[in-house]
Amino acid sequence: MINIFIFGLGHLGKKIVHELERSKENFQVGATYRELSRVKAYEDHRLIEFSINDELPEIIEDAIVFNFPPVQGYLDFLKRCNKKYEREIPWIFVSSTSVFGSGDISEESDRNGEKKNSKHLIELEDYLLSLQRQVTIVRPGGLIDDDRLPGRFMKFKDVIEDSEREINFIHTLDVARFILYALKRNLKGEFNIVSDTPLKRREIYLKTHPGFKCDEQGKARKVSNLKIKRTGFELEFANIRNFLASKV
Repeated sequence: MINIFIFGLGHLGKKIVHELERSKENFQVGATYRELSRVKAYEDHRLIEFSINDELPEIIEDAIVFNFPPVQGYLDFLKRCNKKYEREIPWIFVSSTSVFGSGDISEESDRNGEKKNSKHLIELEDYLLSLQRQVTIVRPGGLIDDDRLPGRFMKFKDVIEDSEREINFIHTLDVARFILYALKRNLKGEFNIVSDTPLKRREIYLKTHPGFKCDEQGKARKVSNLKIKRTGFELEFANIRNFLASKV
């Protein structure tokens, strides 16, 4: 029996449950969500109504996945978890490749992301890496799947800003699969997970808005996925360009 607890069920957490169900393995999932009335489809699992500043639940698990966005109070929450939960329980923390700046990126690159959320994630990662417990940091690129297709929602009026900036996408199911893969194989450390095909913003938005102009701006950021491949993990959606083409 695999017992996994997910703090912050969310979109990715639901995909983790989906992958466990698809694998037909003997498992049990517990998870938190702010409003249980919105996740009735998952009521067969152990759901707890919870916000990040609430009293920590009593759990007995084989692994804990932290899947909250970088919200205020996250660091204090992690500190409370470190005091409450056994050190033998592996932790997986879902971060983001946004902790990096531009250029060619690997796990050894400087984490110098400048946005507010990036700096917050760096602070959280630093704390986790300082702990005397097994911690795995998973950094997905931009999540994409049938329910999250880029270009569907536009914040531009008629000009695509940062049109030359490359986005390192990853299918949400591949992130869920890798998290379970890391747990089964007792992987620890830092892992960036992106597809093989970074896309420029112009490629994404001109498909749905061909009349838009491009500002010809944007710095490149190419994130390597070599480390996850060296573990033996295989991406199901390695070519995101092909995935998007199938959705047009």
